[in-house]
Amino acid sequence: MNELLSTSFFYGAKFFLFFSQEFIIIPIIVFGFIMGKKDNFGSALSLLLLTMIFNTLLKSMFQVPLAPHLEKVGFAFPSGHMQSAVVFYGWFFYKTSSLPLKGLSLILLAGCGWALVYLRYHTWIDVFGSIGFGVLTLALYVQFFRKLDAFDPKFRLIFIGACFFAIASLFLGFLGYHGEVLAHVWMAYYALMGFSLAWGILGNGGEFSQCRGLFGALGCLAFIFLIQSLFQKFFLTRLPSYLFEMQWLLSAGSLPIVAKMISHKEPK
Repeated sequence: MNELLSTSFFYGAKFFLFFSQEFIIIPIIVFGFIMGKKDNFGSALSLLLLTMIFNTLLKSMFQVPLAPHLEKVGFAFPSGHMQSAVVFYGWFFYKTSSLPLKGLSLILLAGCGWALVYLRYHTWIDVFGSIGFGVLTLALYVQFFRKLDAFDPKFRLIFIGACFFAIASLFLGFLGYHGEVLAHVWMAYYALMGFSLAWGILGNGGEFSQCRGLFGALGCLAFIFLIQSLFQKFFLTRLPSYLFEMQWLLSAGSLPIVAKMISHKEPK
């Protein structure tokens, strides 16, 4: 009986952590941005990418080592998985008016926190610390965004993208000055650059049918997979991370481009 419970808890923990992995979050963002509310999913992507850099900065400041049994080099506080999940799913908890979706977001966040502790990846201090920093990030962004509601939507996109990129650049400069910039930080930085630039220039695009939206989202995922495959095949052992991760500039920038390509032309 104890063995059965232990096995159930183990796979339950893996199930919740499954929703914090990039192979789940990337399709959600792609389909949501192209076929859904672009402002919501675009903001979610920008917040997530900035949080990845912010979390690394926090870890470099607190320098709490990972648990010895993990046999990995790095820092534990605050948890990167949990902070990213709080920002990503917490944003949709804030934006949606659907009680079932709010409940689902809370369940996923609670399950992710429990799983990280149960699998001994982090302690509760790491988890609650990341929740605090994640909520702080969301609160600051919501307050900042409200002050821009009166501006023209096109200008707002450009201004927000420029602010995100400027903050990310400051974080990156601090990390570079005090030590090596890790590969996932370059990935987030280039993705934020590509997405902010393309979204600011092209905007949200126009209207299109659900069929075109579906094919556009699938095509965007196929393009991202192709870019990743080409870089993995030809450049993995040749380029340093600050060049290799430029693949994400192309990958993230493809979202607004595809949304624009499948849009109907507005009548003159």
